[in-house]
Amino acid sequence: MVIRRAVRIYFSVTVAVAVAFIITGMGPRDGLAHALSTVSTGGFSTRAESFAHFDNAAIEVVAIVAMLGAASSAAFAWIVWRRAFADTRRALELQVFVAVVAGATLFVWWLRDDADVSMWRGLRESLFTVVSMASTTGHRLVDWGAWHPGASSLLLLLLVVGGTAGSVAGGLRWIRVIGMAQFVWRELQRQLHPRSVRSVKVGGSTISEASVDRMHAQMVYIMTLGAVASLVLALFGGGITEAITLTLSALSTAGPGFDDAGGIVTAAELTRPERAVLMPVMLTGRVFLYPAFVAVGAAATIIANAGRKTPQTKTVRR
Repeated sequence: MVIRRAVRIYFSVTVAVAVAFIITGMGPRDGLAHALSTVSTGGFSTRAESFAHFDNAAIEVVAIVAMLGAASSAAFAWIVWRRAFADTRRALELQVFVAVVAGATLFVWWLRDDADVSMWRGLRESLFTVVSMASTTGHRLVDWGAWHPGASSLLLLLLVVGGTAGSVAGGLRWIRVIGMAQFVWRELQRQLHPRSVRSVKVGGSTISEASVDRMHAQMVYIMTLGAVASLVLALFGGGITEAITLTLSALSTAGPGFDDAGGIVTAAELTRPERAVLMPVMLTGRVFLYPAFVAVGAAATIIANAGRKTPQTKTVRR
């Protein structure tokens, strides 16, 4: 029943986004393709310039709304489906995500300070790029790698964190960031009050100590994998900026990175060994290999135990 509802919601949203794209100026083929890649945060486009090819504000607005919805949790989609909008007040993670997107948009727009771009267009491009990175979709309207270093750094940070828990977006997810922040705050409080008993809470819900431990392990695993992959890519001859951005993009399943000059770099320009390095990184960003490694370890243990000869018991006849 739950799977059927999820499929129904996904199908309905995809059709609605495709129709909206077609109405606002895309052709049927472009509309359907971009709806599929936007709702799933895949980021693929039928055009080499991505959304910059269309140069249509209405199409960009549809994409922004669709990407925000894709980066929100499945629980939020169910709330909207049931029209229980009052329940969104208790969604702390969603509130933080929307507030960060709004603040980041204004900050990036302020840092750009491009005299050749009108205020409205600059704000539109900033909002589209921030939402694209925060949702880990990777749709492009401009080559943001050549923007102000502060704007580029902030966009990379949003790319690493990604969307909310339960969404189709990649990244660390805001629930982990909020949980880790609460954990740090609890440890600081314990330094002042050693005998106090405090729990980690997110949005009024208490996180178990086992979940906190898993968060720690996941964060360490992601940082270790990202550091090793970036180092190996840099050793293969690519620049350090290219190596780091490609690794972060692969971890968040966003797609391209950029080089030292701010130009876009895609996997098509990499060698086979470099692509092989990014494969486990991309898998980690999509399915999160930490629980997969646990499952593989358990399966290996079962297979090893099955391969051992079990001692045969002799039957004693009386």
